[in-house]
Amino acid sequence: MSRYLKLIHALVAMVFAFQSITWAVPVGSVPLSIPALGAGAVLSGVGVNGSDLIFYWKDGADKLGNGLQVKAFFTALQLRQEHFWVDLGLWKTASEAMDPALRDTVIGKVFLESDLRLKRKAMEYLSQAVDPDEMGDGQVSLRLWIEPGKVVVNPVGSSGARIKEIGLKVRADVSGAGEGFERFVESELVPYLEREVNGGKEFTALREVFRAIALARWYELEAQKGRDVPYKDVLDKDVINESLKESGWDVREYLYRFGEMMGSGVSSGVITGGGVIGAIGPEQFVEGAKIGEAEAGSKSLVKKAKDVLKEIGKGGKKAIVAGLLS
Repeated sequence: MSRYLKLIHALVAMVFAFQSITWAVPVGSVPLSIPALGAGAVLSGVGVNGSDLIFYWKDGADKLGNGLQVKAFFTALQLRQEHFWVDLGLWKTASEAMDPALRDTVIGKVFLESDLRLKRKAMEYLSQAVDPDEMGDGQVSLRLWIEPGKVVVNPVGSSGARIKEIGLKVRADVSGAGEGFERFVESELVPYLEREVNGGKEFTALREVFRAIALARWYELEAQKGRDVPYKDVLDKDVINESLKESGWDVREYLYRFGEMMGSGVSSGVITGGGVIGAIGPEQFVEGAKIGEAEAGSKSLVKKAKDVLKEIGKGGKKAIVAGLLS
């Protein structure tokens, strides 16, 4: 192992000691788990019926799951696109690892867990496939991040849309390494990670949250065209309704876990950042074939947004998203 990597090991150990005192975060306090979607339906599209926003659902009999996608949808409506990012890395502060606007949101939590999983999978792959000596003795830096690619939208009826497809891309930026390692990253590591992100079970919640973000972005673009759509008064206000918040987690705990994970193995000090970026530009939307409402989702699960919000609020919070329902 190179002297550089040995030095990184020592520095990481020092950071752990400092963080445990400064943050007072118990090791292992954040499980790598997001509430399962279970047998609940998948949010497939949105539409407008008079003064009502309609959700189209599929693949779930009569169950709406845990409300993950609904919370993500309305959170995405209320936040500007520039806030949709996280980036775990050594030496980072909480505000450097996640946009503060994502604090206590389901989008922030899912993005952080997905970033941690991406970097863990990259570390495991590198540990199995790369000889440390092949990296050289220089300061190698590998940044990996997930971003949305093309979004195929099926227009539904006269005023709705279903997300047919949203492909997630894994990007990489390498510095300080030889050409051989750069080729390995582009030809082997990135394609492997992209397959996991788009099809792996561990990234299911990320894919569903991105679908919700894409629907919210489409809805916002429709409002910008001058359409009189419900909830347009909450768009891009950067104020999250209290009942949409997802508490009980802290970005600093994820930073601690990232540092703990990077403390050993061939990739110590090599994976330096990247994250998850959620912004979707208008040019990324591609219009597919027009379909009818029956094709957009299960008939039994075409529901008004206000009814869905009440349903996911049963079991705890009174008048969930009261500001949105008014």
